[in-house]
Amino acid sequence: MAFDRRHHPRQSVHPHVYVDLAPKNGGWLSNISEGGLALHPFIPVVSGEAVRLVFDLPGTRHRIEASCQIAWTDKARLKAGLRFLNLPEASHQRISEWASAQTLSLKERLAGLLVGAVALCGLAFAFVYIVSLGEFSSSHATPSADKQTVSPSDIPAPLTKPPETSGTDWTLSPPPIQKGAVVLQVAALTQETNALAMAETLRKKKFPTFVLGPSADRYYRVQVGPYADAESAHMAKRVIEKIGFKPIVKRW
Repeated sequence: MAFDRRHHPRQSVHPHVYVDLAPKNGGWLSNISEGGLALHPFIPVVSGEAVRLVFDLPGTRHRIEASCQIAWTDKARLKAGLRFLNLPEASHQRISEWASAQTLSLKERLAGLLVGAVALCGLAFAFVYIVSLGEFSSSHATPSADKQTVSPSDIPAPLTKPPETSGTDWTLSPPPIQKGAVVLQVAALTQETNALAMAETLRKKKFPTFVLGPSADRYYRVQVGPYADAESAHMAKRVIEKIGFKPIVKRW
C-alpha cells in the first residue's frame, strides 16, 4: 500500500525522540504528521507489517499510543514510514495542534533570520564605511562569561567512568558506585538491544553511560554517572534534556 507523504505536511523532529515499537523493536523518530510518521528502527522492519507504537510528543507531556502499518521502507529497511490506523481523536487533535505550533515557530524563526540578515548587512555596510575613513578600531569586546552555554565537558567529572571497552561487558556491569552517589536514569526499556543503542548514543556524546540489567522486573535501565552530588547531576541533566531525553535523578 502506498503511503501518501504529501496528504499531511510533515514536521521534522529534533533532537532525538525515542519510539517504543511493539512487539520487540524501537527507534528514533524522524518526522511526524497527522497521518503517520517516519522513524529509524533499531531492527529492520518489513513493509506491510502491523505494529503498535508509543512515544512522547516532542516538547510536550502528551504520550501518543497508536496502531500503525509499515507503509514503506528504504532498501536497508532501517528507515520506515508508518501510517496511523484508527488514531484516537484526542491524539489526532494533539498532533494537529503540535504541528500547527511547529509551523508557526518555524515562520517566527525565519522572520528572525530575515531581520538578522538585514541587520548584518547594515553592520557590514557600516564596517566598510568606517574602514574607508580610517576610523575603525582594532579592539573587540569579548563575550561575557554568563552567556556561555554548558556542554558535557563543563560538567564536573563523575566519580567513576565505565571502562572503554566494546560489546556488552561495560554495559551490563555498572561501574563501582558508592552509597549516596547520584545517577541520572534516562530510560527503563524492556528490550536489551534498545537500551544498548540508547546508551551508545549517549556515550558518543561523551556522557558516562551504563545499563543495569533486569533484577526483580524485566527492565533494562539506562543510567549516566555516578556523580558526587546532586548539583553535578542536575548540570548533566540539563544538558541531556537539551538533546531530547528526559532523565530523572536517583540516589544510590
